[in-house]
Amino acid sequence: MNRLPVPILVATDASEDAHAAMRVAASLARRSGSPLHIVHVWQMPFTYGIPPLVVDPSLGEDAGESILEEERAVVESYGATVAGTHLRRGAPALAILAVADAMHAGVVVVGRRGLGAVRRAVLGSVSDDVVQHSDAPVLVVHGTNWPPSRVVVGADGSDEARRAADLAADVAELVGVPVTLVRALPHLAASLGGPAPCQVQVSSEEPWQALDGASQDGTALLVVGHRRPGDGSRLERHSVAERVLHHAVGSVLVVPGRRARITRGEAPLQLVPRA
Repeated sequence: MNRLPVPILVATDASEDAHAAMRVAASLARRSGSPLHIVHVWQMPFTYGIPPLVVDPSLGEDAGESILEEERAVVESYGATVAGTHLRRGAPALAILAVADAMHAGVVVVGRRGLGAVRRAVLGSVSDDVVQHSDAPVLVVHGTNWPPSRVVVGADGSDEARRAADLAADVAELVGVPVTLVRALPHLAASLGGPAPCQVQVSSEEPWQALDGASQDGTALLVVGHRRPGDGSRLERHSVAERVLHHAVGSVLVVPGRRARITRGEAPLQLVPRA
């Protein structure tokens, strides 16, 4: 089941990158039925090295409201509906994060501005700050290539990677593109210790099915790990190793983990890993 719709918040400063972010956010909202909110943050004019200008705050608010109305029209031109607009004053990243928290945003969409080195050092990067501190996933839009040709997601077995994979699947389903799962194994080259060729194959099947399918015509050797909790343990029923052994048409090498042996003495009963 697709985990969308969730509230989507898109930030705009009326720049070209912000317009690209608006287009992406509108696409996601229209396809998923998610409520879409727009936030614009205005600041006092930045005057580096000279006394700050005195500006009537109402002028900034009027300009901000005009920007929000223009962006609303842009979103509606893409076939999406705006559920709400938010005008804030202050530090952009902090204001965006505050609005996202208040509305329980499920996704925050921002543009990535190409700031020069000096300006970046002085102002910082709004998108970087939002990504660094946001509790919600942040989509940083760069360029005009939307929808993407595919969705690529990294996997390392962590809870964060699982959440990323879930959202990647949702987005890919919405825009109708395939998912590529990338699992980096940097220790594999060192383990091989030689010029043996290596290929990485990713499958969406159950582990035992993926291994069985990779053996093709039965001429391959399947190598599978087996977790052993203690002495005398057998292959757990329906474990990956047990299923591979029962279904494989070729040879299978089962590699057990370290087995713990029980020792007795004056000290309380304990488990000591066997070297």
